[in-house]
Amino acid sequence: MLISRQAKGFTLLEVLVALAIFAITAAAMMNSIASSLNAQSHMERKVLAHWMAQNIMAETRFLPQWPSVGLSNGDVEMTGHIWYWQRKVEETADPKLRRIEIEIRAEQDDEDPLVRLAGFVSERPAELFGPAETNLSSDGRLADDPSVKPPGGGLDVEVPEDEGEQDPPDVPPPDKDRD
Repeated sequence: MLISRQAKGFTLLEVLVALAIFAITAAAMMNSIASSLNAQSHMERKVLAHWMAQNIMAETRFLPQWPSVGLSNGDVEMTGHIWYWQRKVEETADPKLRRIEIEIRAEQDDEDPLVRLAGFVSERPAELFGPAETNLSSDGRLADDPSVKPPGGGLDVEVPEDEGEQDPPDVPPPDKDRD
C-alpha cells in the first residue's frame, strides 16, 4: 500500500520570498515615516520663525522714533533655542514710508533664512504721538516701557523663499444671500 505525502506548509523558497517582500515594504514605510517627521519638524521651525519675525516687526512699529535706514541684528531665545534675526530698513519712493524686512535664521551662519517677512511703516506725526523719546536697548529693540505709544499701522507681506512658488488659487467670494 502506498502512502501519499502531501506538503503541509511552505517551502523554504516561499518563506524567503515572503520575507524579502516584507523587508522591502517595511523599509519603504520607515522611509516614508522618517520623511513625514522631517517635514513636520521643518514646518514647526518655520512657524516659530514666522512668529518671531512678526514680533520683531511689531516691536519695530512700536519704536518711539521712526526707524532709521540700515541693518540691525540680534538673537532671541525661544523654545530652548537661540534664533538669529536681521532687520533691514529701506527708504521707499514715498518719503513718509519705510520698507522693513525681517529675516530669521536657526543658526547664525545659515546662508538662507527660514523666514523672510516684509512690511511697511509710516512716519508718525509728532502732534499725534508726542516727541520721540529714545527707549531702545543696545541691540536697537524696544525696551520694556509701558509709556511708549504705538505708531500707526502697517502691512505685513511674506516674501516667498524662491521664485518658483505659485500663487494660491483664487477663492470665490462668499454668497451675499446666505444668512
